[in-house]
Amino acid sequence: MLLMTGYQRLSFLNSLVAVTVNIVLGILLTPRYGAMGTAISTGLSICALNFMRMLQVRLLLKMHPYRMDSLKPVVAGLISAIMIGIALYLIYLLHIRMSLMIGHAIFSIQLLLIPVFLELYIWLLILFKGSPEDEIVLKAIRNKFTQVKGKNNLNKVKEA
Repeated sequence: MLLMTGYQRLSFLNSLVAVTVNIVLGILLTPRYGAMGTAISTGLSICALNFMRMLQVRLLLKMHPYRMDSLKPVVAGLISAIMIGIALYLIYLLHIRMSLMIGHAIFSIQLLLIPVFLELYIWLLILFKGSPEDEIVLKAIRNKFTQVKGKNNLNKVKEA
């Protein structure tokens, strides 16, 4: 929105601030936390950039780019993350062994929580119900898969 309305310099300054935040946080966090510190610094700089842009669009253009139903996936993700965090904390408190040795490979039990997180997240999204636009997209996806399935069945009938 800023680029389309003539605020190119402001957009450039936003990017410059984000790069500076990324470099400073990277220098501070990477030596202590390694790759995770780099990931945290990059994520925080992207969040800062997006927040600055959203605030500037709101103040300069008097527009808000999101509706309240845009928060549903964020809330679903937060709830899912909190539930998985609680599960990890309980595993830690109960002193459950966190890895298995399978041959020469070490398999982390924590990886089993990834599908649990995804299932919980999807279940919450379904529970929160989507916007009318989301329903249109889901309907188009369903139609696409049912058409492919129907075409495969027609090809089998023709071959027989």
